[in-house]
Amino acid sequence: MCIVPTKPFVFDEAGNLFAEHLIFNNPDLLLGRVKKDLALSKHTDFLFKAGENLPTVSFCPLCGEERVRNVIWFDDKPRYELMSCNKEDCVSKLISSNPDGIACPIKVSTLNIFNGHPAQQREWGKFLRNILGLPRHVSPETVLGLFIDSYNNSLSSKELALAS
Repeated sequence: MCIVPTKPFVFDEAGNLFAEHLIFNNPDLLLGRVKKDLALSKHTDFLFKAGENLPTVSFCPLCGEERVRNVIWFDDKPRYELMSCNKEDCVSKLISSNPDGIACPIKVSTLNIFNGHPAQQREWGKFLRNILGLPRHVSPETVLGLFIDSYNNSLSSKELALAS
């Protein structure tokens, strides 16, 4: 269980940068500072946990039934036309038809795959923002609200699974 923040995390002294912006626009800067700041580390832990099942705006092009949850990373960028949901058949088709790419789950923690590659981390952050349907200049409060909703929904899903 992690601590759910009540407000966006102010990243700089001037109050112009927020962790909620950096996760999409400059994740390498955010992740580089996490080890040096305990409060930021806790906030980022929340963003990563809540970012495991964010609601995407696109539906699976293979079945058309569920939201996309995977994308092929090819030539240093995600390929918007190469996505699938989590259904076994769809994931299998996606991977088998794109053997030269890397299948990546659409979630914040995928940033860790690109550790040491800031340009790829920024490309992934931009992809996430787009696939979530967020505008480039979204408020940090809106982003935090999206993450809190996602986190609460994942808790509700786990409780329902345990009850059945």
